Amino acid sequence: MVQHSKSQHVSLNQDLQFINISSSHSTSVSHGKTIRSHVARRWRRERKEGRSATEPQPRCTILPKMFGAKAGPRPFTESAEEDCEREGNLLVNGASLWPLISRDPSVLDHQKQFESFYLNKINTPVISQNSGLTFLDNGLNPYNFLPINATPRVVSLLQLNLLFTIRTSVHADPTDRYVSYCIDDAAQLYITLSFCASLFASKSNSAQDESAYYFSESISSIRQNLDNPRQKTSDSTVATVACLANIENLNGTLENAIVHMNGLEQLVRLRGGLENLGMQGILRRRVLWADLCCAARAQTPPRFPLYQYFDMSRLSDLYSTGSPASSILIPSQELATMSVSRGETKVLEILQDLHELSTFLNYIGSASEELPPEAAYPDRLYTTEHQLLTSLADRRLLICNPSQASIFTILLHAALLYIYTNLRETPVDGALRRTLVARVRSTLDVTEISALMESFPAELLWILSLVILASKSLDDSYWLRMQLLCDIHEIRTWDKVVARCECLPVFEASCSETCRRLWENKFNSCP
Repeated sequence: MVQHSKSQHVSLNQDLQFINISSSHSTSVSHGKTIRSHVARRWRRERKEGRSATEPQPRCTILPKMFGAKAGPRPFTESAEEDCEREGNLLVNGASLWPLISRDPSVLDHQKQFESFYLNKINTPVISQNSGLTFLDNGLNPYNFLPINATPRVVSLLQLNLLFTIRTSVHADPTDRYVSYCIDDAAQLYITLSFCASLFASKSNSAQDESAYYFSESISSIRQNLDNPRQKTSDSTVATVACLANIENLNGTLENAIVHMNGLEQLVRLRGGLENLGMQGILRRRVLWADLCCAARAQTPPRFPLYQYFDMSRLSDLYSTGSPASSILIPSQELATMSVSRGETKVLEILQDLHELSTFLNYIGSASEELPPEAAYPDRLYTTEHQLLTSLADRRLLICNPSQASIFTILLHAALLYIYTNLRETPVDGALRRTLVARVRSTLDVTEISALMESFPAELLWILSLVILASKSLDDSYWLRMQLLCDIHEIRTWDKVVARCECLPVFEASCSETCRRLWENKFNSCP
């Protein structure tokens, strides 16, 4: 968190402070909960396996310290090979070096138990191969150069990070590939591990204790960076704070996200603005996306003004056979007429931009691991989302306002939900998605649905489909509204839903397929 001093002549060390939410290891409440939950899970597992309760077990209070051991290589031995086989088959080859693990028997025992618990859950082809760690060279384990102990669990999470690619990520720089700069900075490495642990936990339906641990370690490392004059405003520090803000915005609390955003805004100011950030534009994109995430979560205008990209070519120039006709969005006659009479043509422009981006994703296809750099997809999406958030902030529509929301306000809220379900492939689950869904539902609840069904049936059908797609658990009232709307207009299949909504942004292919399954499971089971 950044606090402004009353005096403008205070030194930089006193002006910039970052609050460690997790406190120290010995007094941290989150660490205590993590340790207790880990001990409880192991006790239940041992009881299920029929182990003796009187068997002496080492204390688990060293869990937060075991990853802090100094890293260092040691010669490869047969005993090391046996340890590697027990730790999940993560051995490289006979010429590689293995990181030094603490010689303390109790620490080593807990390290093996903690890591093997997670390693046994991993089922990825790279991790099961002996050559999985040789992607940088054939002789050395590259993770020996990490700023923390390169344990088998750390290596497995980093491999998961290599396997899990995001086509629409802001890391996809149009001029150069994303460079892994976390090798030299523990704070950025810890936040990367936290993301990977969270991804692993979501895929294996396990607890998020490990992700929370790495998250708190990243905050502790940030404090150390801020005490170092050379690291205080470095690229890695700015990137880490942006990641902290993003994680809190996506799945954490709004209060903590604002704390991190205040710190991020001050760091950018100390660097002299967005133009002075390094990493060939990648760092600027991370900062701007963190700004958009916070604005979407808090329903406020973005903190940074719209960054103009002037060197982007038209998406139609990237199609090999010319721009498809489907990239041109033709709104319904009712919506077009009302937009002109009420001065809401900006909403139609935003919908057109979203439709063009989704059409481009469908044209490229999901089989492509990367989008063409010349498409500048993250920059185009940033521009559209910034304009959308600014339009929403200008309306100053309160959710608790009893007056009816206009169709254009509902469409803007739905368009923001559309971005985080169709256009951003970053896993968006939890707090941000619930917030966006709640806003769309709130605007629908204060609006006369029967009037929307009569005047804007296609728009309402598109909005209801988005809400159902984004909701993990939804009451039957929205399904009933959709069923009533479909009965009125004699819509019996998902293909007819798609055809009816052709005047609105098309769903990305995977999202459309998910909607199809939900539709068929719901209506095919009805009598």
